[in-house]
Amino acid sequence: MAHAFHIPALLLGLLAALATLPLCVELALACLGRWFSSGRPAGTLLPGPLTVLIPAHNEEALIARTVQSVLAAAKADPNPVNVTVIAHNCTDNTAARAAEAGARVQPLAGPAGKGHALRHGIEIALKEGAAAIAVIDADTQVSRNLFAVLRQALAHADAAQAWYELGEPNAYGNTGQELGALAFRGMNAVRPLGRDRAGFSSGLFGNGFVLRAETIAAVPWNAYGLAEDREYHALLVLAGRRCAFAAEARVWGVAAASRDARRSQRLRWEGGRIALVRQMMAPLLRASLAGNLHALEVLLDALSLPFAFGLLLLLAALALGLFTGAEWLLAYALAGLTLCLGYVVRSARLAPHPGRAALALLAAPWFVLRKLSLVPAMLRSASRKAAWVRTSREVQP
Repeated sequence: MAHAFHIPALLLGLLAALATLPLCVELALACLGRWFSSGRPAGTLLPGPLTVLIPAHNEEALIARTVQSVLAAAKADPNPVNVTVIAHNCTDNTAARAAEAGARVQPLAGPAGKGHALRHGIEIALKEGAAAIAVIDADTQVSRNLFAVLRQALAHADAAQAWYELGEPNAYGNTGQELGALAFRGMNAVRPLGRDRAGFSSGLFGNGFVLRAETIAAVPWNAYGLAEDREYHALLVLAGRRCAFAAEARVWGVAAASRDARRSQRLRWEGGRIALVRQMMAPLLRASLAGNLHALEVLLDALSLPFAFGLLLLLAALALGLFTGAEWLLAYALAGLTLCLGYVVRSARLAPHPGRAALALLAAPWFVLRKLSLVPAMLRSASRKAAWVRTSREVQP
């Protein structure tokens, strides 16, 4: 009877291996790439005026604090820094609070979505002669060295992304928030650090990134989907441009206020990734087949399964390998699971409170099972008709 199931089990194992291969490649870069030398020159800063765009939709509770944090970092930059809040379809006092905090405010009425607000602000900044344009979310605190570090990164790259953390600096969260921050850190710090050190483009993550003016002139902002940052990054790579990872600077975004809000946020992120595959797969595949390894890496990142799903499939591959005795499947599954372990440990060690992150991992199996229930909603959120929805947030105590 076991023999009758041998071939189907091997086929299932092969499918599991193929499905998890993009994720395993990305985890290998994350775990191994960080050991490479960046080989960057040091000490040079991009001169000229820097415009900071803060797109905001009904953010009156947090916008003043964000503007104050950005202005404090601007004072540490010897070059001019202009802070502009794009008050996008606001029906509250966001514009007034931003102006009181010291920002210039540009009201905007029009299609919903962060991409449209950024396009409006970018057009204004370029007309005013900005040498570079940075993007900060309206719920963010930034390190004082942010702009100096970003300018230094732009001396050898077309764009740069700061280290983006989820949660207040030095905050203590509950288990769900700790796990969410751990997963977020893996995606937005561990992986881009490995890519950057290995010579690939680190990626853009929507908050704490900067673009050279000539970069935007060469690759105009035309990204309006749920994952506008990933979409624009793919366009940059297809145009032969590179984004550096500015690991010495930090931006901290506020975590979602409730379990439902965190669920909505995760669905938007994963839905945006699926939509990106649908939209950009063909041009990325063509570029990859033409020998563009940077486009291939972006394609593999887009095709990577969510970590929880990939982990489950690797465990299934391990079980199928034991059942069939296929040494190649066992070796692949064990290598993939080793990469998963290294990735999680690295993400936990980089946490502000590594001990709390390690304890939160005890609840990870429940987190993984809950994420499986989100699959239908993820597919719906990737629909072309899916609308952008603001995530409810709260300031952490």
